[in-house]
Amino acid sequence: LADSAEYIDPNAAGVPESEDDNDSVSDESMEGEDDEAQFMPLVNPSLRPPRRRASICAEKLDPSGVDKEVIQIPKTDEEIAKIRSILVTCVLFEHLDEAQLKKVNDAMFSVTKDEGEIIIKEGDDGDNFYLIDSGNVDVFIDNGDVGPAKLVNSYCDGESFGELAIMYNAPRAATCTARDGPVKLWALDRVTFKIILMKTAILKRNENKSFLREVHILSELTEHEILTIA
Repeated sequence: LADSAEYIDPNAAGVPESEDDNDSVSDESMEGEDDEAQFMPLVNPSLRPPRRRASICAEKLDPSGVDKEVIQIPKTDEEIAKIRSILVTCVLFEHLDEAQLKKVNDAMFSVTKDEGEIIIKEGDDGDNFYLIDSGNVDVFIDNGDVGPAKLVNSYCDGESFGELAIMYNAPRAATCTARDGPVKLWALDRVTFKIILMKTAILKRNENKSFLREVHILSELTEHEILTIA
C-alpha cells in the first residue's frame, strides 16, 4: 500500500498549510513591522514644545477701596523735581496728567539699600515699583543647578524697574541687588497707584457729568447714558 499510494500535494488539494508554514508567515509580518518601526521618527523630549507660560491677569481692586486715604510723604523741592523727571520718562506714567503725577509723586516713599543687599528677589510676589535716585542696581536671573545666577542687566541713577508689580500681581522675574555702595530709591506700591488712578478717574467723570447735565439737548438722557458719555 505504501508503494502504490499517490503523493498528494497539500497546496494543490486545498489542504490547510502546516503550522510551520503559518509560523513562517507570522515571522515575515513581524519582520515587516520591525522594519517600519525602525523608520518611525523618534521624538526627542528636549525638542518638545515648552509648556505655555501661565497667564498674568491684572489685579482687581474693590471700588470701596477708593475711600482709602493715600499717605503723602514729605519731600524737598529738589526730591520732588528729581522724582518727576524720572516719572515722565516711564511708559507706565506718560499718559498721566499733572494732577495724577503730583499724587504719585507725593505717595512715593524712600528706600535705601546697602551694597549687595537684595531689593527684589526672583519668585517673590511683586509689591513695589522703584525709581533710582542715586546708585546702581544689578539684575540677575537664577540658573538653577546649571551654575550661579546670571547678570542680565544693570540700572543706574535716573532709571526705574519693577513696573510689572504695579500693573499685575505677578511673581518677580529676576533678582535686583544694590551695587557700588548705598543705593537710594523711591518706591510706590501697586494698591496706592491704582487708588490714585481710580480716584482721579471718578473725579473727572463727575466733573464731566455735571457739565453734561447743564446741556439742554441732553436733558432727557438717563443717568446711565450721561455717565457713558462722561
